[in-house]
Amino acid sequence: MRTRPRIVYVFGGHGADHPAMATGTTRTVTEFAAALEQACAALDAAAPGQAWNPAEGAPASYAHRQQATWAHQIAMAAALTAWGLAPDTVIGHSLGEVAAAHTAGALPLAEAARLVTARSALLHEAQALGCLLAIGLSEEEVKQLPGMPAGAEIACINGPATTVVAGPATALESLAGHLEATGVWHRMIGDAPPAHSRLLADHQDRLLAHITPLRWRRPRVPMVSTVFPREVGFDLDEAYWQAQLREPVDFYAALAEALHAGPTLVVEVSPRPVLSAPITQTIARHGLPAALATAPAGADAHTALLHIAATAYTRGRAPAWPTPRTPHTRLPLPRWHHQPRQEVPDLADDLAGLAADERRARLAGLVRAMVAEAAPLPLRPGDDTTPLERLGLGSHDRILLRARLAQRAPALPAHAGTDPATTITDLTDLLEKTVTTQPGREPEPTAPPQGPSTAR
Repeated sequence: MRTRPRIVYVFGGHGADHPAMATGTTRTVTEFAAALEQACAALDAAAPGQAWNPAEGAPASYAHRQQATWAHQIAMAAALTAWGLAPDTVIGHSLGEVAAAHTAGALPLAEAARLVTARSALLHEAQALGCLLAIGLSEEEVKQLPGMPAGAEIACINGPATTVVAGPATALESLAGHLEATGVWHRMIGDAPPAHSRLLADHQDRLLAHITPLRWRRPRVPMVSTVFPREVGFDLDEAYWQAQLREPVDFYAALAEALHAGPTLVVEVSPRPVLSAPITQTIARHGLPAALATAPAGADAHTALLHIAATAYTRGRAPAWPTPRTPHTRLPLPRWHHQPRQEVPDLADDLAGLAADERRARLAGLVRAMVAEAAPLPLRPGDDTTPLERLGLGSHDRILLRARLAQRAPALPAHAGTDPATTITDLTDLLEKTVTTQPGREPEPTAPPQGPSTAR
């Protein structure tokens, strides 16, 4: 990105929590600690004796996990804003939309906490009604599945090749069996209720009764709705949140809407990254001038914030940190520890003596495995002819892929794999040509000519 990018905050939903998500951060990041304390106090005021309190340990129940995720997101957003990385636009996925609305200035903290406690309690009750199933297919492909059982319906459209279906557990288990038989990537989310489906019709009416009246105002920061994927220009009132519990989450359309505005840095504001894959897919599918700033899986909040700040700096958004009150820390110069180079066996030697079809299969498997490791989502059966860019491999990923392949085949051309239109099949063809035509290598043995002998 050559121009200063806009910042889009993305707040994740279910699954973004982890047991030690705020450990240590309250001692190292004062802005995070203050915001977390305020959010937890608001939760306690909304549901005395029932809300999550970090002093009582890690969140255990579904409702407490939802509340803890929301409080953590509020604290992360406050810290990043204090560090000079305030959002230009916000988007929230399911639960995350409540944090997005507060960060945008649409919901006061007390009202957001009241909404979260009521919403999380109702969803906790709804766990007995069913669950969710994530599928590595597009919305249209899911709609056309011949094995789609009655009672299952699309709950979330997360990306161009990531869709979530809600329904009764038996229906989704049947669908999972069909997907397993046809080789389609899928994952049962058994600890989640069937949110954003008709199974919550009664719960959405009860939510309306719990949150009425709700104080809200027009957002100061533009917010793109995942219920109606466009910038919020309508009421974020009780009726909106009632619909938000039942209607499908169209995160894909909302993100694409936000990213088409120009160069963008997408910041995933969650205890654990859960939307990195669909975000990367969307950026790649549309060829958008955007990058993702998120935390490594399993990182504590302080590490997550530092990773996001570092990525923002490299993308043209320098954080206002350290401040003049926090001088730079002097670090000792690293000492050089010589490590002998480990030689990687030449690929041509590994393939020596193999028949042509076996050699081809071995090369195709190697390329596919390396691409799968770099891709944000599992590869599908037909992806050997899909351009690497559409599989989610950016320019940096493709350069690293070429470097890894060149370790095994040093004569591989410098341009191999760097073109976004290159496919796994293209790379396999090029790799096969490279290892079978290396200088100094004996040509393939050929069968002797057939016919009568000429010996005298």
